[in-house]
Amino acid sequence: MKTNCTQVKKAVQQTLIDCMNFDGQDEQPQGLKDQLTFIIQDFVRTHLYDYNRKSRKSYQELFIEYLRDGSSVLNLPFYTDDIIEVMVNEWNLPQPENKTNEDSIRLFYILLHREFITLCNKNNIDFYTLTR
Repeated sequence: MKTNCTQVKKAVQQTLIDCMNFDGQDEQPQGLKDQLTFIIQDFVRTHLYDYNRKSRKSYQELFIEYLRDGSSVLNLPFYTDDIIEVMVNEWNLPQPENKTNEDSIRLFYILLHREFITLCNKNNIDFYTLTR
């Protein structure tokens, strides 16, 4: 299955929504739009400080670092086996024989970033404007 098919896109989006957890946060955003905005604000607060802005990394790379570092509001799988299990069982993306686990993990985070931006766009949120 290709990563740009509708079934995969929806499955990745659902993973993002299912992994949102705002327990322990001072504010409890209500509704998907507020939750996405909260995540962007958390990303800006924790990963877009001056050093990172000047590091010449793309926003995609910085957002992937944010996801990999264990966002305080996105409870994503952390271990390689768990990530591959999500890709195979929930996203219907089996690991190709010629790819390493690291390739699959990189794809996992790239797809999460892509579909996070898609969710933002669907909810009239301009990710890039909010991160400036």
